[in-house]
Amino acid sequence: QGTWTFRVGDAGAAPEDLSAVAAGLLAGQETDPSVAFAWGVVRWLVFASLALLVGGAAFAAAVWPAARASRTTRRVVLGGWIVCTVATVVGLPLFGAYSSGGGPVDVLDPAGLRDALGTRLGSVWLLRLALLLVALVLARPLLALRAADPVPRWWWWAAGAVGGALVATPGLAGHASTLDLPVVAVSADAAHTAAMAVWIGGLVVLAAVVLRGRDVERMEGAITRFSRVAL
Repeated sequence: QGTWTFRVGDAGAAPEDLSAVAAGLLAGQETDPSVAFAWGVVRWLVFASLALLVGGAAFAAAVWPAARASRTTRRVVLGGWIVCTVATVVGLPLFGAYSSGGGPVDVLDPAGLRDALGTRLGSVWLLRLALLLVALVLARPLLALRAADPVPRWWWWAAGAVGGALVATPGLAGHASTLDLPVVAVSADAAHTAAMAVWIGGLVVLAAVVLRGRDVERMEGAITRFSRVAL
């Protein structure tokens, strides 16, 4: 936040007058603290829920297939899906109020939502909603498999594409897409988000499912495999 002031020709305005104009403009652009806080919470929830959804599914698919039989694993993955979906839906009108400097009441303004949908962030967040619908379709057959059942090859391709697109949405909607080399920047951002999701989401399943068991031998195998993935 800030301003630059300049003159064209002989403006005839004193420096203090320009400072007053700048201060007035900035005061009119200040976002309500509650809206700014809520927008920050929504963005945090998007990252946290992506970690649970993507990381939990990756753990059940590739690290420890026995986790599929646990209700806790299903709750982690489906809970991540629900939170990410709700945060994305709520975040769109919230972003409209945030970007226009509005207050809590402006979150309910349809015009603000239309403005938000017209931005790059709005388009990417709508894309995320569509990807989440596909992700739910892919999660259900994975969590229905038994530990001894192999994951179908088509599932790996579909899940890789959808998961990769999901972790790319923060970069596509953020600063990474505005840099000089957007493809490189967005790819690096997506790789960073994917690593975060697989690591943190995997840790949640590891703590909630694996470490609560009594079979030390199975526990050791799961921890060893996850350690390689985490590294």
